[in-house]
Formats: sequence, C-alpha cells, structure tokens
Amino acid sequence: MGSFQAIYAALGTGKVDAGYLPVDLRFRGQNEFGWNVLLALPTGLGGIVTTRRFITAKRGIVAEVVKGFVDPIHLFKTQPDIIVPLLQRFLQFSDRKGLEQLHAFYVPLFRTVPKPTFFSEMQRLKDTFSKQYPAVQKLQPEDLYDSSFVDELDRSGYIQRLYSGKAN
Repeated sequence: MGSFQAIYAALGTGKVDAGYLPVDLRFRGQNEFGWNVLLALPTGLGGIVTTRRFITAKRGIVAEVVKGFVDPIHLFKTQPDIIVPLLQRFLQFSDRKGLEQLHAFYVPLFRTVPKPTFFSEMQRLKDTFSKQYPAVQKLQPEDLYDSSFVDELDRSGYIQRLYSGKAN
C-alpha cells in the first residue's frame, strides 16, 4: 500500500481488514477504531492489527496470516545464510559484516512464540488516554489483543515442530 499511513487509512475506512503497523499507529488505531493486536513483534516494531468483527468473520484467514508471520520469524532466527543476503538486497547495504551484526542484534528480539508484550506499558497507556477516554482506566491487556492464534500454533505443537525441522 506504499506506506504505514496508507495502511492505517485503509484500515480506518475498511478498505482492508488487516495490516501490519508500527507500534505507534497500532496504539492510535486501538483508540480511534478499536483495533486488536493479533501478533506483536519485538518492542517498538509493531504488530498485526484488525477488528474483532473480521476475526469472527474470517478466522481461517487470520490464522493463516498469523502463521505467515511465525514462519518467517523462524526463518530469520535460524537461517542467517538466507536472511543476511535478503537484508542486503532489501536494505541496499553492502557491508555484509554490518548486516550480520544487525541480524544478530534482532535474533533475540524475535520471540519463538510471538505473543503480545505490551503489558508493562498498560499504565502508561491508561495515563496517556484516560483524560480523553475515561473508560481506558478499566482496560485489561486481554481487551487489547487476541493471542488465540499464536496459542493454537503453540498448543498444536506447530512451533515446536518448526524449530525442530519437522513442521510439515
């Protein structure tokens, strides 16, 4: 869609039902449109957001999208021989050693089971928005995310099989 602002606008008008957004727009969308986080990436990297309505109507599609994030996280964490050249091409960065360092920096930030981790930010979120939206004070982390898709992949053994090389 060209930019995060374009994705945000398309989500806001209903032109698309889900999209990847950085964390700042995810929080803005949570407050403006009631979006829910489906999968959170490492702190500051954002996550997948959509509405509960879309989750209910298209649960199978949402599950495949979440799986479509779990698989590349595995690839990123376990296959630097594939990832570093992709980073080199995507970032147009010729210093391979620098890219290897970048890769090594991010590997521990991507969790094997990528559940939301913004719980420590709940009070700050409440403090920031409670004057304008008093109901924010009653929010619980579970009101802001749906980890059932990642939970199911984990419970089914898919993630364990993925990391053991037996995910087919």
